[in-house]
Amino acid sequence: MKELRNEFPKDYFVDVPGQEYLVARITMHKMKTDYMVEMDIILKDSSKIWSHVGSLYKLPDETEALDRSVQYLADYMKSKRL
Repeated sequence: MKELRNEFPKDYFVDVPGQEYLVARITMHKMKTDYMVEMDIILKDSSKIWSHVGSLYKLPDETEALDRSVQYLADYMKSKRL
């Protein structure tokens, strides 16, 4: 896997299927001993928050934090039929 950069906070973007004006944003923060992520659905053109999806805390490493947040987003989008 490609090495992740060491600057925080980090933003990752995930396309929202069938929604050309929306994108999911994962913002990862490094805490003292672990990681936390915030997940939002934002407008592509202005980056304004359309919906706050949730936050995950006390994640042990960066890869797991990203994996769990992508799964959380997928479950959210499925439940909201996005």
